[in-house]
Amino acid sequence: MWKNLRKRPLCVICLLLMLLIIFARAANLPVFGEPPEDSLVSDCVLQGQRVSVVGTVTDRRQKNRSTQLILTNSYLRSESRSISLKKISVTADPEAAILAGSVVVVSGILSQPEGASNPGQFDLHDYYAGQQIYYTLYAEEWEILEKGGGIRETLLSLRNALLDRIDRMTGPETASALKAVLLGDRSGLTEEEKRNYQVGGILHIFAISGMHISFLGRGFLKLLQRLGLPLLPAAGVSFLTLACYCFITGAAASSLRAVCMFAVYLGGRILLRTYDPLCALALAGILLLLENPSLLFTSGFQLSFCAILAVSAGWHSVSWLLPPQVKKPGTPGKGAVGGRAELRQRRKRQLFGWLRYFGRLVLRYSLFWFSLTVILLPLTIWYYYEIPVFGLLPNLLLVPGAPVLLASGTAGLAVGAVSLEVGGKLLLPADWIVTGLRDLTERIRTFPLATWVCGKPALWQLLATELLLLLLLAVLYKGREIRDAAEDRGKKVLQRRYRKMGAAGLLLMMIILLVRPQPDWSLTMLDVGQGDCLVLRERENCFLVDGGSSTVKEVGKYRILPYLKSQGVHHLKGIFVSHPDEDHTNGLLEVFAAISSRQATLRADYLYLPLWMRGTKEERALRQGAEAADTEVVYLARGDRITTDQMEICVLNPFPQGGIQRGNSGSLVLSLSCGSFDALLTGDLEQDGERLLLPLEKNYEYLKTAHHGSSGSTSKAFLEAVQPQVAVISAPVRSRYGHPHRETLQRLEDAGTAVYCTRDRGALRAWGSGDTWRMEGFLPAGTG
Repeated sequence: MWKNLRKRPLCVICLLLMLLIIFARAANLPVFGEPPEDSLVSDCVLQGQRVSVVGTVTDRRQKNRSTQLILTNSYLRSESRSISLKKISVTADPEAAILAGSVVVVSGILSQPEGASNPGQFDLHDYYAGQQIYYTLYAEEWEILEKGGGIRETLLSLRNALLDRIDRMTGPETASALKAVLLGDRSGLTEEEKRNYQVGGILHIFAISGMHISFLGRGFLKLLQRLGLPLLPAAGVSFLTLACYCFITGAAASSLRAVCMFAVYLGGRILLRTYDPLCALALAGILLLLENPSLLFTSGFQLSFCAILAVSAGWHSVSWLLPPQVKKPGTPGKGAVGGRAELRQRRKRQLFGWLRYFGRLVLRYSLFWFSLTVILLPLTIWYYYEIPVFGLLPNLLLVPGAPVLLASGTAGLAVGAVSLEVGGKLLLPADWIVTGLRDLTERIRTFPLATWVCGKPALWQLLATELLLLLLLAVLYKGREIRDAAEDRGKKVLQRRYRKMGAAGLLLMMIILLVRPQPDWSLTMLDVGQGDCLVLRERENCFLVDGGSSTVKEVGKYRILPYLKSQGVHHLKGIFVSHPDEDHTNGLLEVFAAISSRQATLRADYLYLPLWMRGTKEERALRQGAEAADTEVVYLARGDRITTDQMEICVLNPFPQGGIQRGNSGSLVLSLSCGSFDALLTGDLEQDGERLLLPLEKNYEYLKTAHHGSSGSTSKAFLEAVQPQVAVISAPVRSRYGHPHRETLQRLEDAGTAVYCTRDRGALRAWGSGDTWRMEGFLPAGTG
């Protein structure tokens, strides 16, 4: 295998370039195209000032409620100077009719794509960096300085016309899926549909990639040649057509890679040279990474390139271990001599021959899918944290159906330009396949254990698994060479030996990748902006304490649930609500909705509410959400206790009778003990509520600072009673309330308490085993 690698210098160059980019990223070298940091731009972003940006529109995407414009050669225009922003994404009114190629000045609020501040959170900064976009702007006003047009606008208009044609030729049930499959437009897919396809393991069909480019490119080339066009002009027309198709569908990394490889294939045909997919893949990687090194760190680039490696090299290394495919059974001659009994025997043998042929074909398809899934599994789990258990079923339908789907879709769109009726009929096979896939994945989603939520592996697990996988494939590749050189009697012996070796390597790989070492306990405060959410975990027992935000939209969907999924949590023992303020509860309502609609592979046993909420109007929405998710509601007051294997949670507030029974000072206060570690979780408790808790029976290592660090909480007397070693505060970078307040920080400093805030370090995790524990932030110090 290494000998063959040396024969492919492009592969070696591509690998070295990737290593160089990784080292440059680790050293923070300015080679990724990001504009140099400017103090004026930073101040505008930090303070949310209104700015004016000038740029040229190069792309336009119609969203459900807005229009996205991509501006290149853009710069921020100020009174004193102009500052280059390079490429910027602008969100404008859905009715904004701005032609591609137009030079515009757009006014609005400038921002930077947000990086992940919690485990499992989608990293918007890296996603946009993969497109060389480092700033976004919400347009309030715009002015066209120079009207556009030309080839870009023609292609965008063609895209919109094709999308409209699909709507007119098919029903609304399948139009959104066909738009995604044929044109890469996923804006019409509902969250329910996306989840169905994800659970079914076929979400990849909606990414325009090698399957589309290879089928359309080679098919169009063959059609042009059959029409009598010579190879050279046919290749040129095919390449230009695919390049336009790539632009129309969004020019994602997977489609750019496929177009580059198709260009190499055409070059090989023209020069009468052998096409080597690995060399073509390496050349595509070199060209894309030289243009944009940030692509290396995007999931689309990694999964696309690894998929081709799996097909080109991985399948070649393992396919020889499978039983060979049998030939199609022959058809008996029409004039065959024999009686009825002999004829029945021939038909019976023929039937068994066809059954054996199709059985072996399904077996090879299944093992092909399995081998590709295993090769891509480390990256799949790294980015998606779950394994579709029944993914084989839809993929068995997709393997023979994909060519029919693309052929029917292409023909229907082409003919639909002349006759919508005829085009709609040509589109029927694609419609049937999409409907079958939709119904099958919808049914699979109702299966118990349809997905296995395994969580995100540690970086060392990912690297160790990838190295082991490469070593295993190299050994199997060498075994194939040895088998080919062996005598006939030794071939089966070698095959059995290497099958056992492959199974042992696969088992070891799964153990390294899927086993999750856990500390005895952990306590994580998520960064939810202006809000609260803590996750308590003691081995397999997991609890939520609050979950909401007044600054982060859909905090449950985009922060709480992704965190739980990344940690492999599929069962919550309980959910505590300190009090019913929106910034403590709106994310929990989303969690209950996701559980009841099966959007999340999760269940929750109990919802714990402070006793005074029973029968109040604030309780109603939480109770309804809990009941829809089959979660039992329990009311807590001082003296109640909840215990697990090694953890005890005691309720200190509210009091069963007397005390403060409503508002912030009626917050549910929890005293958590796990071994020698004690934590006090205070909700939004204020100083009048703190006085009711004094004196406390013990000191605490960990204090969840009440009310986001408000000056009306965490009094000096309370700190003297608690004597915390560490205090954690949930507060955003720009709090409209000024949290955390300077007075509170000063009192904590005077008490000798180490302070951690989510605005500075993202998610804050305390964890320990035995008598030792430590604190860590998701973000490095100084990056918040």
